[in-house]
Amino acid sequence: MAQSRGTTIKALADELDIHPSVIGKWCKQFLDTEDRQVLFSGNGNKSLTPEQKQIKQLKTALKDKDLEVEILKKAISIFPRKTEYLSIHSNESSAIYC
Repeated sequence: MAQSRGTTIKALADELDIHPSVIGKWCKQFLDTEDRQVLFSGNGNKSLTPEQKQIKQLKTALKDKDLEVEILKKAISIFPRKTEYLSIHSNESSAIYC
């Protein structure tokens, strides 16, 4: 862009309000990459291969399951088990059984 406009990288960086090294990095990536579709995939998000997408999805699912397990562990410690409740309250005539 800077070359096509006849301006310096510094002037272009000032115009875009970014550091000149960012433009240098972009130029290097552009020159080193043969597939331009992969390089500029949009919105700053890298293109993921189908395998990478699946791995990301599986990691998210695993994280959700781990959270569910932790919640259930806490619930078990809060609520007494039915057998514990029965043995504690077996002498009471007004005990409520679930």
